[in-house]
Amino acid sequence: MEANNENPIIQLVGLGKQFQTMNGPVTALEDINLLACAGPRICAAGTKERN
Repeated sequence: MEANNENPIIQLVGLGKQFQTMNGPVTALEDINLLACAGPRICAAGTKERN
């Protein structure tokens, strides 16, 4: 079975998530992009840029 890049089953662009805490906001996800197409495998990878 080959992947179908023209018809993704999941597509996320610029996803982010922050949690509010007593000490201020905590960023859990920032600028996440994911494209998952139909096929036998799927992989998610990411990096964390250090400021």
